[in-house]
Amino acid sequence: MINFRWQLLGACLFLTGCGPSADTTANPDIALTPADRAAAPLVDISEPPKWVFPQRRVVDGGELVIHAPQVRHWPDFASASIQAAIEYYPAADPLPKFGTVSFGSTTEIDLDQRVVSLDSIEVNQVQF
Repeated sequence: MINFRWQLLGACLFLTGCGPSADTTANPDIALTPADRAAAPLVDISEPPKWVFPQRRVVDGGELVIHAPQVRHWPDFASASIQAAIEYYPAADPLPKFGTVSFGSTTEIDLDQRVVSLDSIEVNQVQF
């Protein structure tokens, strides 16, 4: 049995290796390529969301790429905390801006249809 001290050391090394790097500049090599970005469906901002990801939206002359949302917390199956990765490509800047959006929602589950509906969506944080 591994003692607690070695488990703690392993956890610290794992977290250190997974933390943010010292270089916080945008790296265009890890962004979607123009071909990948063009393949993501363009959704009009006035349309209801389409559940195909990634998807693109035109916002203020630039493009916003929204990746598949991830459920972070759904304790009682009545409300959920959700987060999605986003990329913003400003029209005047060649480098993308990477970020996340966190939002909460009440949920309603239809077991017969196997569908979860999100209601009363509230954006909690947008971070770039």
